[in-house]
Amino acid sequence: MGTGSWLGRSHHRQGLGTEMRAAVLHLAFAGLGAQDAVSGAYEDNAASLEVSRKLGYREDGMERHVVRAEPVVLRRLRLTAKQ
Repeated sequence: MGTGSWLGRSHHRQGLGTEMRAAVLHLAFAGLGAQDAVSGAYEDNAASLEVSRKLGYREDGMERHVVRAEPVVLRRLRLTAKQ
């Protein structure tokens, strides 16, 4: 299962992203029986990566992309039901 989210800057650093992602993970694992949840964030998005790590996600590789003609690295993360 994969999800995505975005919060406006005025809502950053209030715990809303962590709370939302924790709720989605609970629904996925407890409610829907998911075995894995995947996430990803670009390397320069430290806050998003930290939320994922705080919730127990672990590194699951990387992807190279081009955004606005600039090379960027997407860090993939995975959380399994057994973690």
